[in-house]
Amino acid sequence: MRNRTRPLPPIFAGCLPGLLASLFVVVLSGCAIRTTQGLPPGMQGIDVAPEFEARIARMSHEGERNWVLNLQELAVEALAGGDRELAKRALDEAILLIEVIYGDSEQARRARSAFYKEESKIFKGDPYERTMTYFYRGVLYMQERVWDNARACFRSASLMDSFAEDEQHRADWALIEYLTAICELRLGYAHTAREVFDRARSIYTDFAQRYDTLSPTNDGPRRSSLLLYRELPEFDERDNLLILTQHGVAPRKVGVGRYGQFVGVEPGGGSDGAARVRITGRDAVYSRLVDSVYYQAVTRGGRELDRIQGNQAIVRGATEDTGVAAAHVGVWAVHTGMATNNRDVAVGGAVLALAGLLAYGTSTAIQPQADLRTWGNLPDALGMVRTRVPAAALEVEVVYPGRGGRGDGPTAHARIHPRDEDLCVLLVFEHPVPIIIAPPDVLLAHTAPAPAGAELN
Repeated sequence: MRNRTRPLPPIFAGCLPGLLASLFVVVLSGCAIRTTQGLPPGMQGIDVAPEFEARIARMSHEGERNWVLNLQELAVEALAGGDRELAKRALDEAILLIEVIYGDSEQARRARSAFYKEESKIFKGDPYERTMTYFYRGVLYMQERVWDNARACFRSASLMDSFAEDEQHRADWALIEYLTAICELRLGYAHTAREVFDRARSIYTDFAQRYDTLSPTNDGPRRSSLLLYRELPEFDERDNLLILTQHGVAPRKVGVGRYGQFVGVEPGGGSDGAARVRITGRDAVYSRLVDSVYYQAVTRGGRELDRIQGNQAIVRGATEDTGVAAAHVGVWAVHTGMATNNRDVAVGGAVLALAGLLAYGTSTAIQPQADLRTWGNLPDALGMVRTRVPAAALEVEVVYPGRGGRGDGPTAHARIHPRDEDLCVLLVFEHPVPIIIAPPDVLLAHTAPAPAGAELN
């Protein structure tokens, strides 16, 4: 009597691929980074208002891998909520974490592993996100008239942007250079300030020529160049009021490619028109765009990780396809050997099928998906107005355009008392709530909207 190979029971045959894949994931999961829970050192033991407790709890639960992201979003929430001290603390801690270098550590060696998702790693953000961390901290220093620290922040912001892989778009934030020049001017370095102003204007000219080529969707309308200045306004040393407006909502990261291994960027939207600024005793002026967070996000160039993850995707795709093909051929050989009572063919087919399943299991353990974590409460774009006003109590109103640029949208109001000799810097939020962030010694009150149709005088 011939020995005949019995086929695997159907239920076992159906589970085998999943079992093998699970086995490989379990074995290889030891390569993944295990980040600690809890708060970063600089945020431990702090008391926060009830509206920020949920963010603090989330930061503690998500732990080290999302510390920077939660600190960045907390800083914006705190500013919009009027808590300057919490915002400064969050930004300072985020900056410390961003500047930690992991290049020669076990963390960095694990980060180069192909066998876990990028999103399990410690978040530090793309160049534009790191740049915006320093931007906010620099503006707060400007409001406190600590010009050397503000200048250091803006220089660091440019450095963060210089890490973009596309050389054409390294250190190309016009507003960052403009604010650096103002700091140089306030510190008494007029010659250096002139050089930096000239660089800012050159960058802006290039930005203005490219901005209206950005389409929010593949078939959507172009971004309007009417939102821009014809040329970057000259800053006059006699100006004592600088208004920085934020427009729209943050761009979104999306996965691109067979396994989502590349990072694509979609606009968050909302930059539908220039914001109208009214100041007591002045005609209304428009805060036109000086920089675009979305533009910076899409021109950051391919990251080194994109190349690494692209190679991971190639390896996974090849391994996956080869494994599936080998498993199919092996199963066919097993059936053929059994049908013809050819033990050698059946055994060879079983070995080939097993090898295919092993290859497929290995491929599923390779995780090339791109990290799509995004600083979600950034603006889409940044605008500016600079002028000279009297040293007196003034009403300031910033009116954002409604949907599609028609009508009035979110409106921020404040009553301020600037000084003759000092530069007063206002930072205006459209989202999450319209609010004007002013230096504490200048802000008199946040005021209610003026009646419809009324003019400030």
